[in-house]
Amino acid sequence: MGHALCIGIDHYTKPIKDLSCCINDAKQMAATLSRNADSTKNLHVKTLVSSPEEGKQLDTDTLRKEVRALFEKDSEVVVLYFSGHGKVDKLGNGFLVSQTGTKESPGLRMSDINQAIEQSKAKEIFLIIDCCYSGFTGSIEGGKEAKIAQIHERVSILTASTPDQLSWEGNNGLSTFT
Repeated sequence: MGHALCIGIDHYTKPIKDLSCCINDAKQMAATLSRNADSTKNLHVKTLVSSPEEGKQLDTDTLRKEVRALFEKDSEVVVLYFSGHGKVDKLGNGFLVSQTGTKESPGLRMSDINQAIEQSKAKEIFLIIDCCYSGFTGSIEGGKEAKIAQIHERVSILTASTPDQLSWEGNNGLSTFT
């Protein structure tokens, strides 16, 4: 049996603009991944969604801990799904923006995900990243200038944008990607 982690962040600390579709996206993806077409059990899914309440926020440490825990599982398949803000810094490092992200410390580095994948025991790994600049997933640090991607064998990546593109929310309660 496989495992999935579905993360949706709508609520952000100011000045980062809140989003409106990411929680719905994560819940929809979790429902899709948890059952096969014949309604039999598929993946064990953990869903993390943002909350506007203080003390219940998905900070960078929480994201890092949960992503590492996912990739430490000795599973046939692991899936990481993220819907929220993405950012690239001046040095060309990509980030999944945490709920408490700031300009100086936006969130989980996409390179941290790559490091967790390198140590993963999973047989197959799928990354589904729905955020601006999600094409950075699989890139090495500073990959913006060099346009270098390092995709490991047994890893498949589906992104909503290229490394230099924005992604858009839909007007039906889900992102245009979902």
